[in-house]
Amino acid sequence: MTSRPKNRAWELPLARLAFAAALLAGLACGEKAEPDLGTMRRALGPGELFINEVHANPDAVSGDTNGDGVLSENQDEFVELVNATSSPLEVSGVSLSDATSSRFTFPPGAVIPAGEAAVVFGGGAPRGDFGNAARFGLVFTASLGLNNSTPDHVVIQQGAVELDRVEFANPADGISLNRNPDGDPAGALVAHDTVPGAVGGYSPGARVDGRPFARHLFGADPEIGLTSGGVAVEISGSGFSEGLLAVHFKRQGAIAASPGFQRRSSSLVVAVAPPFTEGPVDLEVVDDEGSIVGAGLFTYVTSFPSPDAGLPPDAGLP
Repeated sequence: MTSRPKNRAWELPLARLAFAAALLAGLACGEKAEPDLGTMRRALGPGELFINEVHANPDAVSGDTNGDGVLSENQDEFVELVNATSSPLEVSGVSLSDATSSRFTFPPGAVIPAGEAAVVFGGGAPRGDFGNAARFGLVFTASLGLNNSTPDHVVIQQGAVELDRVEFANPADGISLNRNPDGDPAGALVAHDTVPGAVGGYSPGARVDGRPFARHLFGADPEIGLTSGGVAVEISGSGFSEGLLAVHFKRQGAIAASPGFQRRSSSLVVAVAPPFTEGPVDLEVVDDEGSIVGAGLFTYVTSFPSPDAGLPPDAGLP
């Protein structure tokens, strides 16, 4: 037998790395592709990207809209932009201006997913979910300097092409201006608290009632389980309603229902994995608002690799 050094603290990390590598090698087909920006970088049409909410007059006492714990009439201003299409929009280079000057330009590679929102605050260090905007890296800051007491406008442009424009004057203290109906590029700009279903005076990155604009499944923990089923899977996402009806594990027409599931919050559902054949599966959460599907979020295996798989002969565990 090959002798080993007495201090073998390095072996456990090595074993864990080998174990992870063995698993990942078998799950390549379940990897998620990065967006193909080439398919999204195009001229935007009327109404595809629009201004849904503008907050030009934050309240000096309770208007910490960016959630950084600092009340600022300038930094807590914001503009919310929404992708009205059913496809992701690559928006790098799209600019936001007011009556004075250009205030913000989306950085290279910025993509707004289908039906989602981006938020530009007037400054500070924004902290919060802001619908799904933070998760998608779509919370920005720029010096906005929107007018409170004199007429102003906000315009978004792609090059020289104007995509949308809103005009306003003398907005109420602490109340944003929002499209009515919410999320409708043709809707009139009205006081946030007058839009049907509104909660509070503003909702950066979210619908007027605080819900995210779109519903998603983001991931599963664990991501793998045995074909015999039985493991409790935490499914993270957004917009889960209280009326949870079912959780499905499915692949190409084959579908298996979870024998037990529970909604823990609007962003977390726990479901017991049913028995299923080997390979990656899609997850589907069904509630009283419809269904949300996440492709390839969970993978069934017949057995787990040995923890010391792939290690050299003299690097075994104690």
